[in-house]
Amino acid sequence: MRTRILHTSDFHGRLTAAALERLKSLRAECDLYFDCGDGLAVGNIGIPLQEDPYWRAMKELVCSASVLGNREFHISSAAMRKKLKGCSHPVVCANLEWNNRRGKPLIPARDKSEWWPSPTSPLPGGLRLQGSIAVIGLMVPMVTKRMAARHMSSFLNTDPISAARSALTELSPKAKLVVCLSHLGLSKDRDVAAACPEIDVIFGGHSHDVLQQPEKVGDVWIVHTGSHGRFAGIFEWADGTRSWELVPLT
Repeated sequence: MRTRILHTSDFHGRLTAAALERLKSLRAECDLYFDCGDGLAVGNIGIPLQEDPYWRAMKELVCSASVLGNREFHISSAAMRKKLKGCSHPVVCANLEWNNRRGKPLIPARDKSEWWPSPTSPLPGGLRLQGSIAVIGLMVPMVTKRMAARHMSSFLNTDPISAARSALTELSPKAKLVVCLSHLGLSKDRDVAAACPEIDVIFGGHSHDVLQQPEKVGDVWIVHTGSHGRFAGIFEWADGTRSWELVPLT
């Protein structure tokens, strides 16, 4: 199996037309494309007045899946709907659940036409692509059970490592390639890699680190492309052999 994967993160609303065109040319050479969150221009507590151009760009790039960043998150489910309006690809996040005081996790959506969390179409923790590629998502915890903000939030974040372990139990046994889309930051990615050796590669975001070479924790690769549309990464997997390159977009 030979698979080429394009990945990005942390556009923060700064994806230029030139960088988008460069990404389109790279996407044409890749089998899959993942984004690791914080694509929106609006901040954590902001609510956009109209659909963010980020989602249109992701549609043009045929995004295979993304993970929530803190910019895509909101404590209000209505505000989260507005933030994710226009999203047409799968969004995965294993460590997010409804704050229903029973700890019931989000389950795969019945209606795949909507990907924001709602009672009828919640976010799946992970998915399987091309039959043998398992993908899980992890986001930086914004509201947890220990925070006072839990009383106002529609959602709660659970421990990323525990959520990853649970998702991997379901998705990894038959997978040839296990991918984690992370918006946790480089330091926490190292912890996830140490705790979850089943993962082959972590595509990371949030901390805006630019890695010239993959970091390796055991057999797990960690790759980061920084922020604001300066770089993308291309990861290649061919029968267990891995390679990665950092590609300038500007």
